[in-house]
Amino acid sequence: MSKKLLIIGAGISGVTLAHYAHLEGIETTIIDGNAPNTASKIAAGVINPLSMSRKKVIWKGEEFAKEAWRFYKSIDNGFIAKERMFFYGNSQKEINEWETSNANERGFLEYKMDNSAYGGFEIVNSGWIDSRRYLKTLDNLKVHQGFGEINLDKDLPELKKEYDWVVLATGFDGIGNLQQLYRSDLFKPVLGDVLTVKINNVNRFTHFEGIFIIPMEEHGIFKLGSTYIHGFTSTEPQEKNKLTLLQKAKDQNIEVVSVLKHETAVRPASFDRFPLIGAIERQQKLFLFSGMGSRALLYSPLMAKQLLELMQFNISVWKEVDLRRALPKT
Repeated sequence: MSKKLLIIGAGISGVTLAHYAHLEGIETTIIDGNAPNTASKIAAGVINPLSMSRKKVIWKGEEFAKEAWRFYKSIDNGFIAKERMFFYGNSQKEINEWETSNANERGFLEYKMDNSAYGGFEIVNSGWIDSRRYLKTLDNLKVHQGFGEINLDKDLPELKKEYDWVVLATGFDGIGNLQQLYRSDLFKPVLGDVLTVKINNVNRFTHFEGIFIIPMEEHGIFKLGSTYIHGFTSTEPQEKNKLTLLQKAKDQNIEVVSVLKHETAVRPASFDRFPLIGAIERQQKLFLFSGMGSRALLYSPLMAKQLLELMQFNISVWKEVDLRRALPKT
């Protein structure tokens, strides 16, 4: 008799976990609140192992990226874009220094030097995918789908009778008494704004200082993002946030002709910006799969593998992502 898994949350993390569970032959049900503008639904879809602020590979960045691309290519139905991310240095001096710097310091990043007059680098294991189209791949799986809200504190006893495992992939919504068990700042919600714009003078997927632009299928139309706002007072699109992105584009000599759409959503970032993966203490059939913030597309494939190994075989996840690191210190 196959094991039964309930995933609460059908965002990027939940859908990815459902795919991996399906490959393991686990009978899977996924339930979602079906909110119209979640972080997963408006995500620009960037997959990038490089920290753009420091021009270095993030922790295990290439390892995450290689598993992510292996997985996405195995199920691609047209959601993977062809472009790889390009970035310019702030000066020729910075470009030269980055090119000649020690590979160990960069994190042994795979890249290609651009030979144009502009100067810069194409990141081999970067790219972007259409996140809304990716979420729809759930329809291709033999999983049970449902919509609705679950009161975890009230419904968990019955859910534990029906399922072998219950996984919260909801971000910081609907987590019941989780905040009482772990440090009070377990999640640090971050507001992100993404604009759909028309641009005249750029034609490639590029990361500049503080912003990125991604070409859409329609010529001249781009995604421009993203803000990263703590302590926000509203989750509705704010004019000042739009103007911030437009000013950053102007500073990089990007000619934005018009703004076609302004979307915003709250990302479930963790207290230390690492994923939160593991069994919730005192409720051994309940697991958390969250905290990936803006890097869910990069992190979630490899993290799904680790979570399933933990659930099925009690193989520990990496200590850097283990939920137990967030237990209050005694």
